[in-house]
Parts: sequence; C-alpha cells; structure tokens
Amino acid sequence: DTDHRLVGVVSYRSLLRVLGCGTKAGTDGPIAVSEIMRRDPVTVEASTSTLEAIEAMRKHGVGCLPVVKEGRLVGMVTDHEFMDIAAELLADKLRD
Repeated sequence: DTDHRLVGVVSYRSLLRVLGCGTKAGTDGPIAVSEIMRRDPVTVEASTSTLEAIEAMRKHGVGCLPVVKEGRLVGMVTDHEFMDIAAELLADKLRD
C-alpha cells in the first residue's frame, strides 16, 4: 500500500488457477495482480521459530510465508527451504 505494508501475495498456486480457469469472461488483456493475490496473507515475525513457521504453513496450507516487521516485508520463507533442510536431515539419518 502507500505506507509500504504487505497487502497480498501471489503464489505459484494462484497463477496455476488463473492458467487453468482462464481469464474472466469478457476480459481482454492482462489480469491485475490484485485480482489473483491472496489478501491479508499469513505472516510471521523474524523472531518466529522455525518450528512455528512450519506449523503455520501446514495449518494454513501455504507454500510461502512472508516475514514482516511492523507490517513491512523483510523476507520470505518458502517450503523449498524446508525441503532442503528435510533432505539433509533424512540423508544424515539414513547414513547412520
């Protein structure tokens, strides 16, 4: 918004929905981000523990979690980062 606060997130899933469903009837040209973004996204603070972030992502069924400070975006955690960590832990466990 005009105060640089996070107002929405466009996810890979929302893009796939647009591609799968097509554009709105009678609409020519590009679709505005505001039409496909998830408003009021689930967020965490930078001090949130990794376990709490994972739990929030699972609870809300999201693949990305914006990290905010006073409503402003300071980072992003995605399921990809957690998959890398899980892969390393699993590999270590299987080697034992």
